Amino acid sequence: ITDYKFKLIENYLEDGSLAFGWFIFLLINLGIVLPGTLMIVFIAPAASGSGIPDVKAFLNGCRLPKAVNVKTFLAKLLGVISCVSGSLPCGPEGPMIHI
Repeated sequence: ITDYKFKLIENYLEDGSLAFGWFIFLLINLGIVLPGTLMIVFIAPAASGSGIPDVKAFLNGCRLPKAVNVKTFLAKLLGVISCVSGSLPCGPEGPMIHI
């Protein structure tokens, strides 16, 4: 996804249209990040955040509903993929622990 995005933007930048290349970059990133964001907000809110406190609580014996299930796993996985592909600063440490 990221390679295709940067190749497309590179074509616009080589043509000399910096503003249009930046606008296309913005639209592509918005299109990549928006589905992941909507999935986290509306389908699996338990997947928001880094997940480190949830995993610590789960390992200490606290029962957290929907913290460790398939829906949260898929939302977290696709959310991290969309964040990284959309050029958002998303460190792999927290979300990968939850996944």
